[in-house]
Amino acid sequence: MIVILVLALIVFFFPHSWTVAIGMQDGFQKYRFVAFLCSVGSIVWLVTFPIEREYRRRKKLKYLHNLTQEERNTLQPFVLNAKKTQAFALGAHVARHLTSIGILTETENRDVRGHSVFVIDEDVYSYLMQNPRACWSR
Repeated sequence: MIVILVLALIVFFFPHSWTVAIGMQDGFQKYRFVAFLCSVGSIVWLVTFPIEREYRRRKKLKYLHNLTQEERNTLQPFVLNAKKTQAFALGAHVARHLTSIGILTETENRDVRGHSVFVIDEDVYSYLMQNPRACWSR
């Protein structure tokens, strides 16, 4: 987005006398409005991206307070072993559900037995390491 913003601003603010000098006055004039729209769109996206990221992070951490017993059992090995990756054989369906929420990410890697390897989200991992009781039974 930053590259699109820079290119759009160059096209939008490029001096008319320079475009005449290099023989591209028609091209730049044609696309100035498009460059303006692209620059406004990328500025809006760049401003809202951190807000959206924080919203998703809070949503994941809020979900951790309402885990089912199976989900807690799936997250316990990450805390107990202090590892960010874990292979699942039996609990793979629960891990895939946590993947849909954004707590885990399924990788292409397989362990020695051919089980799927999952990676825990960095924010979730930090939270669970600070609050390990969140994945213990209640």
